[in-house]
Amino acid sequence: MEAICTETPDREHDHKSRPYSPFLTRRFDLALQFASGLHFEEERKGTGTPYLAHLISVCALVLEAGGDEDQAVAALLHSAVEKHGGLATLNTIQRLFGQRVAKALQFRSNSTATDRRKKQDWRGKKKKYLEHLRNANRDALLVAAADKLHDARAMHSDAQKMGEKSWGRFKAPKEDQLWVYEETIKILQKRRAARTLVDGLRRVLPELRSATRESKSLESCNQKVQPYRPFLTRRFDLALQVASGLHSAQRRKGTSVPYIAHLLAVCGLVLEFGGDEDEAIAALLHDAVEDQGGIPTLVTIRRLFGDRVAEAVESCSDSTASDPEKKLPWRHRKQKYLDHLQHAGKDTLIVAIADKLHNARAVLSDYCQMGEALWKRFNAPKEDQLWFYDALVKTLQTTMAPSALVCELEEVIDELSSECRNPYSSKYSGTKINERKPRC
Repeated sequence: MEAICTETPDREHDHKSRPYSPFLTRRFDLALQFASGLHFEEERKGTGTPYLAHLISVCALVLEAGGDEDQAVAALLHSAVEKHGGLATLNTIQRLFGQRVAKALQFRSNSTATDRRKKQDWRGKKKKYLEHLRNANRDALLVAAADKLHDARAMHSDAQKMGEKSWGRFKAPKEDQLWVYEETIKILQKRRAARTLVDGLRRVLPELRSATRESKSLESCNQKVQPYRPFLTRRFDLALQVASGLHSAQRRKGTSVPYIAHLLAVCGLVLEFGGDEDEAIAALLHDAVEDQGGIPTLVTIRRLFGDRVAEAVESCSDSTASDPEKKLPWRHRKQKYLDHLQHAGKDTLIVAIADKLHNARAVLSDYCQMGEALWKRFNAPKEDQLWFYDALVKTLQTTMAPSALVCELEEVIDELSSECRNPYSSKYSGTKINERKPRC
């Protein structure tokens, strides 16, 4: 099997010398609202997690892989046709967002039937989905890769907590589920689509296959024992708009990826690991004070969303200075941040870990594409960055932070450290990807 890590620059990484031109418009904000409204009462199967967490996470992955606004909108709406109204919903989406978005969704959907009783059996539906992928356009392929990568990561996390019993939630057994992932990877590789996302899938799939931790019972880990009660309100929708507005002209360091992609990904992680609405809002706004205005922005957040959100956002910021020139040196700020986390509350910890987990995943993915050139984009050298991540995991292990989230972070940091120690190991050692073992 081909190596995971290469040092060939991908198009989404070669933007450092170019001025950033924001490309997300009010259409994107409308898509956020449309997705939130359609899936308001829906949860991720057997988890108690709002389904919107999956949609915003998939959207973030699409943007990080170089997707444009139409592809990001399609990511937010990729389950709308199948789950909410079939062809009628597809027609509405075409009127609101255009033919390109609608066409991507038509390729992506397992079924466009309005009546669920008319849908095919599970395996027949998946075969039809895979056949669609073989002929799908580039937009649909990108969304499909992001969807499957996020699904695989979420299932890996659940399997670590619940063991083999986590597969009991689904209509098909584990081997059938894994068959879909493997076939999807083959199709995406053959179509040469979404390379960074496919590499992510190839990394997580063997760990998903072997994640069989012992657990007390499915019921003890599965919140579906009680009926799902939607808890995201208009406050959350407002936070989406505020975050999108504050960071509209900002991009991820050294890339052309809109910064909102990071905020959506962090929010998705917080919700997936049991966060409530205030914690999800804090995740969306966790960089607002540090990057967009300092204390005056914090005052606005407190006025709009209350003390609890404001305190979590302030606690997650390693600087509240409105002028970047007045910030303390990098190492000093990071050490102060680590010391602060030792005594931080639950709201701060879940947002902070989700933030650092997403950062670490992005660094690992980019390192596997760019090699040592990656570190030039940061304010501190590789050695300091790795020191911080290592110290962060050790610090979090002594706190009341969610252990499953810390475990996810530790796995990614271990893999990043391993790649940095021997960046050519996966290319030349002959080690197959399915021989890799989970580290946590």
